[in-house]
Amino acid sequence: MNNGAALIGGSHINYIDYDREMFSKFMTYSGPASDMVVGMGQHIKRAYNLRNELLSHRVRDGATPVGAHLSNTNAEGEWAVARLPRIEYDWFYQSLCSAHMEEAHQWGPGIGFEDDVYLTNEEWHSYNDEMTFVGNTYHALDVTTDTMYAIGAMSMGGFEKSAEINAQHPEYVMIAMSGKSILAAICHRREDQLLF
Repeated sequence: MNNGAALIGGSHINYIDYDREMFSKFMTYSGPASDMVVGMGQHIKRAYNLRNELLSHRVRDGATPVGAHLSNTNAEGEWAVARLPRIEYDWFYQSLCSAHMEEAHQWGPGIGFEDDVYLTNEEWHSYNDEMTFVGNTYHALDVTTDTMYAIGAMSMGGFEKSAEINAQHPEYVMIAMSGKSILAAICHRREDQLLF
């Protein structure tokens, strides 16, 4: 990931593109479903942490001052997860849950996200009891650029489900979240970007 700057294990987001016409006849098609596949691959090519830094290689015996995946560390970038990943991985995404696409302006002209955004969150980790930790991260994937952004304004914690709800106003995007606690996060939006 990030042109080889970080090796990421754990959960990933992949895609499969189907021929729409063939797929519409799936139930009566006599050939294999593989005939309908026109593309596939991994979506996350670039990834940013909560500090808006590109993820980078992990410092093995100490803190990673820049580019740490903060779901795996304390605030200083020191490994805080109970177990180390396989040695070749720098970081890992843990159980990307509640993953789904939110379409641009799905509530009407100018209302909702400006672009199609794939939302997901890390559901859980087992942290080292003797260390502090940042916590599980919420993520937004820009499917056009294959770039994943960690979002802190949604709170830090494992959630079972999140979904955009109609803010009924062009200046806001609202996300309802549920899990062990229920909350709604409201993000102010300028014309060209979301401010989380």
